[in-house]
Order: sequence, then structure tokens, then C-alpha cells
Amino acid sequence: MPRRTDPAPYVLPMVPSWPEALALGESRKAFAVAARMQAQSMQTLLRWQGESLSFLARRSEAAAQFLDDLVADEEFKDAFDITATYMQNAAMDWVGETGRLATLVPQIASEAATAMKEQADAVAEDIAAATVAA
Repeated sequence: MPRRTDPAPYVLPMVPSWPEALALGESRKAFAVAARMQAQSMQTLLRWQGESLSFLARRSEAAAQFLDDLVADEEFKDAFDITATYMQNAAMDWVGETGRLATLVPQIASEAATAMKEQADAVAEDIAAATVAA
């Protein structure tokens, strides 16, 4: 039986040549940057959700207090005043929270953009250094 000594034509060598190794290293860096960008986006989303949920928790406690105050008045004489006060406070809270979140958006976006720019600059410097070295 004849022995085959030639490697299969479509099998990649175990150790890649220099250009392939460079491309592999750069693709890993690009993948790492993409993963960091995704993590930064998730961090931003979770921060936004945390802010929103803390506000909703405060509003839920206020609603529970409103119902307690409403039920505590046995003859419902002050029901209108209690309801009016609750509605006024709720409207002011929602307006205040909307304003606070509106001012928070540029801050979060700026932090995310700064982090992503730093990562992109680092990768660009690495690619430039590898290009000069090659």
C-alpha cells in the first residue's frame, strides 16, 4: 500500500505565516474592541434602567402612602385634599425626573463616547505600530 507523504492541500499549517499571524492578532484586537463597546453599551443601558427603577420605586411608595392616607380618613372629608396633594406631588415628581433624566443622557453618552474613542485610538496605534514594524 503506498504511503502518502504530502499534506492535504486544504489543511492550514499549524503555525501561521507572518501575514496570517498579524491578521489574526489584529482581528483579536478588533474583536476585543467590539466586545468592550458592547459592554459599555450594556453598562449605559443598565445605568439608565437603574435610575428609572429607583424613581418608580419612590413613586410606588408615594402611591402606597396616598392610599394609606385616603383610607385613614374615616369619613372621607379630606379625600379631595389628599387626592389633590398627591396628584400635585406626582406631577412635580414626574416633571422633575424627566428633567433629571434629560440632563443625564448627554453625560452618559459623553462617558460612553470617551471610552470608545480611547479604545479605538489604542487599536489604531497598535495597527500603526504593526504596520511600521512590518
